[in-house]
Amino acid sequence: MIVFLSRRWGPPQLSHDESVLYLVSPVYATSGSLAVVSLTPGSTTFVPGVDFVYVIETGPHRDEIIYQRRIYRKSPADGLNYPAYPLMHAHPDGRPISEISDEDFTVAGNDDVPILRNYLRKIQGTITVDGRKLP
Repeated sequence: MIVFLSRRWGPPQLSHDESVLYLVSPVYATSGSLAVVSLTPGSTTFVPGVDFVYVIETGPHRDEIIYQRRIYRKSPADGLNYPAYPLMHAHPDGRPISEISDEDFTVAGNDDVPILRNYLRKIQGTITVDGRKLP
């Protein structure tokens, strides 16, 4: 059984064959860092700025991941950089595939995320959030 300490960072996730463990740890004041732990051969890579991660459980993209990541975007109004937290679709090693949306999605149960749900339908995938399957 996996026990996690903070709902802010979300529960650890395992790939379907249990060969990769995904952990998000609080390392920054406003975001965490994703540790992608390959259990065989025992290597770890890190993706900075990630707040939570979910493994895609079904479909042709099974074992790819969806995470929310802190990035900076330049404002056209004043030219300054501001943080944004888009949902990202990524390879199992954490490398981004595409940005899904800027929807506000929290580990605490906000599943009112129509763009994410439509994206999951399009790729024929599901994720489990707080015991509920999305889409």
